[in-house]
Amino acid sequence: MSERVFEVTEVTLGVTGVRSIRIDAQGNASSAGWTNPALVRSESGGERAPNVFHFDFVADPPQGMSAQVLTPISASEGMSVPTGQRIRIVVHAASNEESAEIELSDDPI
Repeated sequence: MSERVFEVTEVTLGVTGVRSIRIDAQGNASSAGWTNPALVRSESGGERAPNVFHFDFVADPPQGMSAQVLTPISASEGMSVPTGQRIRIVVHAASNEESAEIELSDDPI
């Protein structure tokens, strides 16, 4: 069963289409051997506003023994968002959270 990873160190956002973005999160797991990292939409914790979206940075912890050393981990997720509004993405880990903002233009390029 997935659990929040130890920490998120960076969140970056990129435009992938007229109304879509890509969320990239970097962080550290508390030990080696974590698998299946993902960003999962969350309804828990933090600021509640129309243009603020929360994600949990999760992965499957190792089964059995593993090296007890901080291990880099990353996950990405796509999302459709409204245009012409500033969007804030908050990514939660076990020990902290990080956020990033982006605004998509109303005008297609």
